[in-house]
Amino acid sequence: MKKILISGLLNVESSLFVDSFPLDYFPICYPFHGISSHVSGVGYNLAKGLSVLGDDISLLSLVGDDLNGKIILRHLQEEGIKTENIKIIEGDTPQSIVIVDNQGRRQIHCDLKDIQSLTPFEDIPGGHFDMALLTNINFSLPLLRKCKEKGIKIATDVHVLASLEDEYNRPFMENADILFLSNEAIKGKEGEFLASIYRRYHNPLIVVGCGQEGALAYLGETDTYLYEPSIAPFGIKSTVGAGDCLFASFIHAYLSGRDISTCLRFAVISAGIKISSSGGGEGYAKEEIILRYL
Repeated sequence: MKKILISGLLNVESSLFVDSFPLDYFPICYPFHGISSHVSGVGYNLAKGLSVLGDDISLLSLVGDDLNGKIILRHLQEEGIKTENIKIIEGDTPQSIVIVDNQGRRQIHCDLKDIQSLTPFEDIPGGHFDMALLTNINFSLPLLRKCKEKGIKIATDVHVLASLEDEYNRPFMENADILFLSNEAIKGKEGEFLASIYRRYHNPLIVVGCGQEGALAYLGETDTYLYEPSIAPFGIKSTVGAGDCLFASFIHAYLSGRDISTCLRFAVISAGIKISSSGGGEGYAKEEIILRYL
């Protein structure tokens, strides 16, 4: 069992299923059983995925002192995810609305409320950590330096990235030992873009999630590319949270000592299983299920 520090968003996510994009205007619709709400957010998704895989998680995050904050804390306790490092702030808890069409494509509307103005974590919890997953939310920024000082490897996901000089994500890219991103803004030039990231930031391992095309990894020191095509053994219901699942599953396999190619396949299979469920925090598979397809 590996011990992993996670810093990331917690929110309440509501999903709306529609026939297709774009949406036509209607004054009211009645999508029976087409709306559902779940605890989600990148922090929760990573904590849930890694907990299901058997890792020991310490989660740093923020919730408001409102009803949604209470719902999240209770849900975490029911899931066996420790809450002692989650701070309760005055105000509202972040929320998101995800619109999903019948092809599994999604559009996310994320309301972060006031948390981007808060950086309450000056240090990390005591004890040993095998890795820190510091997601690209503002309250993770002070933790980058703390982890570097303590020699803790950092993994992060900068999600949709279009420029090497992205000012918001630059501190995360500068400090990441393992860097994840999505290909949504770089489709057709993934390989070239990963190599350019390495030349600029020197991350030893970079992985791009390519949606229905699978995932691509780049090891800059040896100029090596590894590719894994996608798999969806139980079909596709929603792709929400697939990138978080890919990230969490890869880190689990990596810390288990598997080679990078196997880590990539393990992660792609896990994400492929996850997308048969709705909600970013749902559908995470145990290791023995993933291994059946590995």
